Amino acid sequence: MIETYIPLYRKYRPQDLGDLVGQDVVSTALGNAFKLNKIAHAYLFCGPRGTGKTSTARILAKSLNCEKGPTVTPCQTCASCIAITGGTPLDVLEIDAASNNGVDDIRDLTDKVQFSPLQGKYKIYIIDEVHMLSTAAFNALLKTLEEPPPNVVFIFATTEPHKVLQTIISRCQRFDFSRITRDQIEARLNYVAGKENIAIQPDAVTLIARHSRGGLRDALGLLDQVAVLGRGASIDTSVVRAFIGVLESDLLLALTQGILAQQPDMVLSEIRLLQERGIEPGQMVKGLTEHFRNLLLAKTCGASANPDLLDISPDIYPKLVEQAQGFETAEIPQILGRMAQLETQLRHSQQPQLWFEVAMLDLCYRQDIHLLKQLAERVSQLEGTHPKPVQAVQAVSQPKPVSQPKPQPQPSETWHQVIEAIQNPPTKALVKDHFSLVALEGDVASIGYAKEMMFETFKRSPERVTYLEKAFQTIFGRPIQLRFGPAQAPVVVPAAVAAPVMEAPPSPKDEPVDYDLIQSKQYVKDLLQGRSID
Repeated sequence: MIETYIPLYRKYRPQDLGDLVGQDVVSTALGNAFKLNKIAHAYLFCGPRGTGKTSTARILAKSLNCEKGPTVTPCQTCASCIAITGGTPLDVLEIDAASNNGVDDIRDLTDKVQFSPLQGKYKIYIIDEVHMLSTAAFNALLKTLEEPPPNVVFIFATTEPHKVLQTIISRCQRFDFSRITRDQIEARLNYVAGKENIAIQPDAVTLIARHSRGGLRDALGLLDQVAVLGRGASIDTSVVRAFIGVLESDLLLALTQGILAQQPDMVLSEIRLLQERGIEPGQMVKGLTEHFRNLLLAKTCGASANPDLLDISPDIYPKLVEQAQGFETAEIPQILGRMAQLETQLRHSQQPQLWFEVAMLDLCYRQDIHLLKQLAERVSQLEGTHPKPVQAVQAVSQPKPVSQPKPQPQPSETWHQVIEAIQNPPTKALVKDHFSLVALEGDVASIGYAKEMMFETFKRSPERVTYLEKAFQTIFGRPIQLRFGPAQAPVVVPAAVAAPVMEAPPSPKDEPVDYDLIQSKQYVKDLLQGRSID
């Protein structure tokens, strides 16, 4: 005969109110109700998964139908207690509302409610995930729930009480189950490991407790899963991480340090190392999201914050605080938003590894994030001032002739006039901070940029190039062809083509954008290796 294995979460399920872990309020309230003989006809158990809602419902049923009941401590030996423990009770009906959510299912239930219990003192209906019932099913249940027979008790369990009709909630005694604390989960795991002779290190127990997020059932399930490797060897954190796919803190710190230092070669190396360990891009995004969340808390709370708030080991926290100082506070929430977008993108992408690498390299520079910060600062400065109108952008049909020759403007003044003539504020800020006028010969202007990434950001939107062309056209009164390349030479503006001083230039028809990108092999090599291009 084959012996059936019982999972740990079933084998160590609480059998009375005293066995409940982390639900002292619920166990005390129900225990007092039994002592005072104040048994309600309907209960609503709410809370996260794995916190003991269904187990408490079964304990309540056992306490009501025990031969010594109603009692706080059922005997566990009578026919009713044994049947409920074994899952074969005659008077306790468990219903999964996810698959029995129609009005016909509830009508069938209300018809059977009228029959007397066969073995115990009460007929008990446990409806799990009650929020899955349809509105018609809820309405069909209302009358019976309002005035049930005296020997009938309804117990509803749900993880989403906000989806339950208020007319149902108002007819029930509601108990909210809280997440079980990490210390309580660790204590229970150590107890079970001792009973089952599972050799596991304390750090591994702590990691399981953290990963369970307050759900004891999940923690026992994971312990059961890693226990197969614990026969003859002690289970350490590496084994647990392999099962749950959690990135080690050192790997997350190294990957984030590459992003912080703007070293794409370091970032790509760390990604390759994670890939060789079998960690998928989705797991990397999840780990980075948790890491940047911890960085945000470390940045805002400082070194005096409680490491338990970040749910990390105390020895990692000083490194986290040190790394957080390299980021600006406004950057981290925007990076977290980028991680959320990337998680959705990877879920629907056929090349997740490619897009993950692209996103990480994009974060290496974070120019858009810095640009938004600069724009916000400039807007704040402009709010308290009254900017003077730019004379060069006033539109009239013909420029007025200059009666007396005026001194030619300096090259920096010419570039300043072009920048001021740009009509789009974000484009103006981007050009001012990251571009320069290298040369102006005839009708061709050579525009230099310091970093390739900023040029890619600029040309990504054709409207930005158009704004810059219109600005040159506004200043010089004729179309100027733009050529872009790395800024490697000083600004040279021949006097023959210096910007004329005028009050109202014409507005000729826009010319198409002409891209002439000047790149060199050494520049591309330096960019890929993360070297400074300035």
